[in-house]
Amino acid sequence: MEITELAKALNEFQAELVTVGKNSDNPFFKSKYADLADIMKQAQPVLTKHGLSVVQLPDNIEGQPALTTYLMHVSGQSVKATVPLILAKQDPQGVGSAITYMRRYGYASALQIVIDEDDDGNKSSNMPATAKKTETYSAPLK
Repeated sequence: MEITELAKALNEFQAELVTVGKNSDNPFFKSKYADLADIMKQAQPVLTKHGLSVVQLPDNIEGQPALTTYLMHVSGQSVKATVPLILAKQDPQGVGSAITYMRRYGYASALQIVIDEDDDGNKSSNMPATAKKTETYSAPLK
């Protein structure tokens, strides 16, 4: 699979896009988050400038609901990832909620968008952070 043009464009995209802020409130957890619309609003003009696009489609893995995220370049090169959806309720509303939630994470992950701070999953795992993260390094794509 050839992705040199896609990789070059993604590298240029990442060099230009700034960190996305957490502008929405989650009253259940009394926290803030970046919603999908905010992430896309900031990313879309930069994606277009570099010939990139993201498409996300409902899918399935062995009959279970899933979401596939495609990162595409105008050259025709693309990469994709499919993740299972964890449903809170086994009904259309539960599927829709899981799709929306995973779209946000899939979109940001595919583009390597940083959304403010990263607690290394400590909040979601109920484990205290043992050390404060002081440095992050991302190697450029070649």
